[in-house]
Amino acid sequence: MRLSVGKKIMLGIAIIFVLMLIMALFSLNRMNIMKGRIDSITAVSLPGVELINELNFEVEHVMRLTMMHLEETLKTGKDRQESSIAQVYRKIDLTMTEYDKKVVLEEDRKNIDEFKLKWNEYKDLNKQILEASQNKNGAKAAQLLAEAEGLNVSVQAIFDKMKIYNKGEAVHATKEAIGAFSSAKTGLTLLLIFSLLAAAAVVVSVHLLVSKALHKVTSHIVQVAKGELDVQPLKIRSKDELGQLAKAANDMVVHLRETLQQTATTSAQVAILSEELAASANQTAASSRQIATAVQEVAGGAADQLISTEEAAKAMEEMAIGIGRIAETSSVVSEKSVETSIQAEQGNESIRQVVTQMGFIQDSTTTTADFVGRLGKRSEEIGAIVSMISDIATQTNLLALNASIEAARAGAGGRGFAVVANEVKKLSAQSSSSANEIAALIHEIQTETKHAVEAIQSVTREVTIGISVAETTSEKFGSILDSIQHINNEIQEVSAISEQMAASSEQITASIASTAFIARNANDNTQAVASASDMQLVSMEGISSSATHLSAMAENLQHLILKFKL
Repeated sequence: MRLSVGKKIMLGIAIIFVLMLIMALFSLNRMNIMKGRIDSITAVSLPGVELINELNFEVEHVMRLTMMHLEETLKTGKDRQESSIAQVYRKIDLTMTEYDKKVVLEEDRKNIDEFKLKWNEYKDLNKQILEASQNKNGAKAAQLLAEAEGLNVSVQAIFDKMKIYNKGEAVHATKEAIGAFSSAKTGLTLLLIFSLLAAAAVVVSVHLLVSKALHKVTSHIVQVAKGELDVQPLKIRSKDELGQLAKAANDMVVHLRETLQQTATTSAQVAILSEELAASANQTAASSRQIATAVQEVAGGAADQLISTEEAAKAMEEMAIGIGRIAETSSVVSEKSVETSIQAEQGNESIRQVVTQMGFIQDSTTTTADFVGRLGKRSEEIGAIVSMISDIATQTNLLALNASIEAARAGAGGRGFAVVANEVKKLSAQSSSSANEIAALIHEIQTETKHAVEAIQSVTREVTIGISVAETTSEKFGSILDSIQHINNEIQEVSAISEQMAASSEQITASIASTAFIARNANDNTQAVASASDMQLVSMEGISSSATHLSAMAENLQHLILKFKL
């Protein structure tokens, strides 16, 4: 399938659009993965650590309230402490219920179930401690308190396991987010590099396919306009409009060369034949003068009439031969003139085809400029996506700052999450840096697009120059065609005069024959012959003048042809 120049350029731009679309979709996919991991940290890991710290605080609060219950001496004070412990129990139940909603994996489920079991044991044991305290049984209360402290150690161990699990999940989510970011950075870098290479390939293709070829064609036509028809043929192998333009230019040069060669040959023949025609006309004029003299001598005396008649007959034979040569020459010159006119018209038509073809090329370059402009707009849309990535990076940085604050509030239990917050902060910084790199690469694409537009504008100027040169050449060929048509008219006039001269010769011959046979009417016939001789002399002078003018025009045509290098 043969592709035009415009379709080839549109194909290159379409490839760049596809690459940019793939890059945008890939970026959105990576950002969704990063968002999912960050949501996992903010919605599961961070709240999980906060809830564990809250449970730890509330369990410690229960133990403090129990110790205060043991130290209290008044019953009203003990009742108040038991009421506070009941409120803390309810808070712990609510906190465990909220944590249950965030449990996803089996390991986390086992940890919370183990905590519930230990916590129920602790509540039963703590109930016995409070009863012993109410009964003021200090020994039993002390024994039960020691067992409660053992259960508290087990609960703290469970809390540590739950913190380690949430920290591990946060670290895992962070690593996955970093991995997604790294793959996004690598993929986007490769896609952008490939897109830049593709854009550069399109620009180079425009230069190689259009600008370079049009420069060759323009230089070729400029040389032809200067008259250098011996230029080497254009060698452009493509089958698109540029190839057709090169072929049309080569055909034009061939037709011009053949036309001018035939014109040169014809003009040389015309010059030779016009000289022969002038010589024949002069000779015929001399014969006419001799005939006139002979007729006058016939009028002077009947004795010399027969001799003069014979001389007139001989002169008429010579004149008939000259008239025959003139007729043949006029016929040949007329045929050559018609052939030259046809060849000149074909050359002019070839030039008009070149002008039309270059107009098509100009339309294609204008369309290409529009598509490259659209490519610049798509680059601006990619820039908007990069701005969105920068905004996400900023929000991620704020999230990391909040996470660091929460980790600081959690104390020693939030150290692991502080590490996660630091990793998220690094991820945000890397995202912002990559967004800046992508923005720089987008700026390079926009710069390359601007260069492509400038290259296409340069091509349009070259096409305009080529059209102007071709039109100038067409005007010169029009002048040559007018000259050839004028020569053809002169030749037709010479043919008409030759016919008149042939008719006059027939009249003179008839008069001489009549004079030979009818001597008695010699005086009257001599007057007729004298009149015919005068007419013939006038005709021969006209032929001589036309032959001289024709010779001058042939010489002028040869000077015009010498301006071309065949």
